[in-house]
Amino acid sequence: MQEETGRVMESKLSVSEYHLEEANKNIIGGVYLRSSDGVIICDNSLDSRVRLIFEQLLPSIRGTLFPKTEVKRVI
Repeated sequence: MQEETGRVMESKLSVSEYHLEEANKNIIGGVYLRSSDGVIICDNSLDSRVRLIFEQLLPSIRGTLFPKTEVKRVI
């Protein structure tokens, strides 16, 4: 960190479920990191990755389920 920031910094890693929100206590896999003050969060859990892919695929899923059909007008 000193090389990147120019300051001497201390880092500490603790593995604990005590301070996790209820939604993050049962993650399937991956990594969920949070700073001690909760300002910086890095959620690279399998759950968050699946959620991200699902949201990206929603337009394609909608298009498959509800294809656009031409409406012919009768005058």
